[in-house]
Amino acid sequence: AWENHAAILKSKADMLNKEQFSALHYTAPGTDLTLGLPKNHVWESAGAINAQGEGFLPNMPTEEVFTAPDFRRADGYVTSTKPLSYNG
Repeated sequence: AWENHAAILKSKADMLNKEQFSALHYTAPGTDLTLGLPKNHVWESAGAINAQGEGFLPNMPTEEVFTAPDFRRADGYVTSTKPLSYNG
């Protein structure tokens, strides 16, 4: 079952890689945040390959499909109803 789930997550990452979005825009009550994405950014999913070339899921359960934003292109604000840990 996990192999199938990992394949679904990989297909979602592949779809996002084809799009090459310029930015992600998040809105919610108290939040309006735009995060720019670097040119040729890569979306990854949950799977990894070990030193022996075997696939595995290092973080279970997982729903991860992720990339990294361009640190020079962040604009907006975020509000949280819970305490946040940042800068350390």
